[in-house]
Amino acid sequence: MSNLYYGVLMLSIFKGIVFAITLLCSYTCFLEAVSGADCLSKDEASAIKLSYRNVLFSDEEIASLFYSGQDQGATHMLLVWDTFDYEDSYMFHVYAHPGEDVSDIVRYYSAPGFYRVSAVYALHVDVCEQLNEKSRHPWHTEYPQE
Repeated sequence: MSNLYYGVLMLSIFKGIVFAITLLCSYTCFLEAVSGADCLSKDEASAIKLSYRNVLFSDEEIASLFYSGQDQGATHMLLVWDTFDYEDSYMFHVYAHPGEDVSDIVRYYSAPGFYRVSAVYALHVDVCEQLNEKSRHPWHTEYPQE
């Protein structure tokens, strides 16, 4: 019985390591593909169709979501990974609207084993400026100066 348990445990650990290596390789390829990419205008970005899927959003898709959030009156946009099932995880976006505390929303979507916030965009800051940050994971929880 203990050998079976040990075997299942080792298989689970191995699958986790393979997933981590695969994710790292895809992220590296993504960074190479988008480095130096031009920023889109609001009209160009609005033409992009989005869907929930298990790949990263491109700069163009992020810009489209950014402008859509501005049109809806949102203050911030969060990019969130659903990590409940690592073999079927996907990224989605969440908007914070006036009167909502973006820090509370970040905490809600930072549930270990379920969700992970990968970026927070302030919709009052230029989208190109945020997309061109070196970290590739902007974290702007600030609000506009009144």
